[in-house]
Amino acid sequence: DFQLKIDGMHANNSFGEGWYNGIYHNEAIFQEMSYTVSGGSAENQAAGVSVNMIPRTGGNTMAYEFLGTFSNNTLQAENVHDELRARGFNPSSGGLDHLWDMNGNVGGPIIRDRLWFFGSLRYWGFAENVPNVFWGQSDPRVIPPGADQASDDTNLKSGDLRLTSQLGQTRLTGAYSYGPRWRRHFGIENRGGAPESFAQYPNDASVTQVKSTTTLSNNMLLEAGFSRIWWYAIHEKQPVTVKATCFVAFNQCPAGTNYGDIRKRDLTNAWNYNAPTTFDSTFASPRNSYMTTLSYVSGGHNMKAGFMFDNGYRTIVTPMNNGGLQQQYRLGVPDSVVLQTVPSVQDTSIDREIGVYIQDSWTLGRATFNPGLRFEHIKGSVRDQTAPAGRFLPERVFTQADYVDVPSFTDISPRFGAAYDLFGNGKTALKFNFG
Repeated sequence: DFQLKIDGMHANNSFGEGWYNGIYHNEAIFQEMSYTVSGGSAENQAAGVSVNMIPRTGGNTMAYEFLGTFSNNTLQAENVHDELRARGFNPSSGGLDHLWDMNGNVGGPIIRDRLWFFGSLRYWGFAENVPNVFWGQSDPRVIPPGADQASDDTNLKSGDLRLTSQLGQTRLTGAYSYGPRWRRHFGIENRGGAPESFAQYPNDASVTQVKSTTTLSNNMLLEAGFSRIWWYAIHEKQPVTVKATCFVAFNQCPAGTNYGDIRKRDLTNAWNYNAPTTFDSTFASPRNSYMTTLSYVSGGHNMKAGFMFDNGYRTIVTPMNNGGLQQQYRLGVPDSVVLQTVPSVQDTSIDREIGVYIQDSWTLGRATFNPGLRFEHIKGSVRDQTAPAGRFLPERVFTQADYVDVPSFTDISPRFGAAYDLFGNGKTALKFNFG
């Protein structure tokens, strides 16, 4: 129920049921953000919140901008009194360590009145101390002697460039954004474990767009564009984690090899330690979006028709972690093990996602009516894939014959909205949506 667009084109990738965008956008490259809520129009695939981010394009005047912010633990205050401290609440053990944001922008003409550019570079991040969480901590109630406190730190970068050209009645734009991110302890904000039990999470993401906008007449506008979202991530072990050198049954391990640091979990304390569940896993998800729209605007009557086509895939490759299992304890006493089906491969595809719509808008006095109709077709598939043999499982081969119920949907969705200006001053309105 959340859709993100850049200049009217999809900016979500194929993870997270389609809502996940995978890139932390640099707000400095956008001049406006338009929000649509509730039932929505036929232009949007689903109800909920739809955000369209309008990019900055540069102009005939060179312009420069720089923003810098910084803070650390000496610049934060606290309102905790002695009574709370006596009850064990000690905020000095957590809180901000430091944060920063540096952002530089420049825009202007390449060829005056014909070709312009806008570029931006941003580097930002933060680090906070995680309360009562320490390295090598097997029991959350006990702080190991001399242990370092955990830190939840992330740094992000963004490089963005947009070119805009005016050729007669047509405006052409091309843009590229690159946004790498490094999370040192993925998931540690939920606590629940020592820092070595959380994987590092570096990921790369990019957005590439090309779009043309043509004025056909005083009332008609034609738009066509292509957008590609790319996201790639890895789960990496922490530097202190010892990797396995044996990947077969214990009695078959060559001399001098072992399973390295195995993931451990205390069931009573709900606490993980010693190593991440998995690491060296890779995640890849590109998504391609094509769109074209024709708009008619005459003031009291506006109409828009459009076509969208998307495809992409999602691939997750998980190698065997150390031992291919998780050891489980209760207050330090061995309890059980969880065997993992690794190595594993998940390879799914959006073969085609087609949307065709028409959206109308009529204004009659204080009332505005917005009827619309949308045709939607989605076809997905699970691609042929092979999972290598692991400690507990042989090689597994999956083909199309193994997949019976792959997603394939075709829907026709009517949309209708109405708004009435109660007092005629544009301040109070009654609204209704159906879809």
